Amino acid sequence: MMTPQMHSVYVFVRDLDRALFFYCGTLGFPLRSRWEDGAEVGGHGTVLTLATAHGTESDEAGGIVGRATGVTFAVDRETYARLAARGVFIGEPVRYPWGTFAVVTDPDGNEFAFLAPADDAEHENHPAPRVLDRTARLAAYAEAGGDD
Repeated sequence: MMTPQMHSVYVFVRDLDRALFFYCGTLGFPLRSRWEDGAEVGGHGTVLTLATAHGTESDEAGGIVGRATGVTFAVDRETYARLAARGVFIGEPVRYPWGTFAVVTDPDGNEFAFLAPADDAEHENHPAPRVLDRTARLAAYAEAGGDD
């Protein structure tokens, strides 16, 4: 059986120097390597491969630049606070019982999320959600006055 491991996530950018300034300078990702049209940033199992998209401004480089990536980075509360102080998050963060979720866009409009765990006081008052099996869901539904 194959057990794949994530190597990296490609993020297409228009200007590699500007992207590196954002990812390394603003967000604090370490630079792993760089070549003519790309670079790798990150570490400890989280690597972004920044690749220069060749295309024109008007066609959005074939639609691969400036999009939601679906990538969420787990960070500690200290890192989250440092990023928040730098003003990198767009919109208001969303607070869940298990943590705080905030969105970042890079200079090209590529969107990422950061998730910081809830502090202990938050976590005690709001336990993390749990998945109920079908029997438990039906019991909860019947207890609330529903029919099956």
